[in-house]
Amino acid sequence: LFVCIREPNELEKVRKRLGAMCVLVRRDNAEDALASNHADEEVFDFAYDYIIDNNGDLAQLKESAELLIEELERVDE
Repeated sequence: LFVCIREPNELEKVRKRLGAMCVLVRRDNAEDALASNHADEEVFDFAYDYIIDNNGDLAQLKESAELLIEELERVDE
């Protein structure tokens, strides 16, 4: 289950309450958008468990997510 949460304090609540791993999906051309949205001001002020670069389309993002899930499943074995 992937949930979109950007505020560090909310991320930490989900991590603690659900035992969730936190993944940052980063995009090279998103820096300007981050500066204009108050919800994104502190998005980089958090210790994420994983970082995914998403510089392609939704198909590439899906592939990256599937690879991360496969990696996590291998670690659990």
